[in-house]
Amino acid sequence: MEQIRTCTNRFDAEAEAYDWSESLNSSFCGRHTFDVARVGEHFVITVEEDAQANICETGVE
Repeated sequence: MEQIRTCTNRFDAEAEAYDWSESLNSSFCGRHTFDVARVGEHFVITVEEDAQANICETGVE
């Protein structure tokens, strides 16, 4: 799975990060929630696990 995307400016990078996290949220089972955190000049996709959800259909526990 792709892990790094490069953009030419901060605004494009932020928009790309939010678009990517929304894509991940819609493609996973709902047990994992993806968000964006700014770390210095970078935007990092974070993941949290929903303890109330059942096992992820992707096999990730």
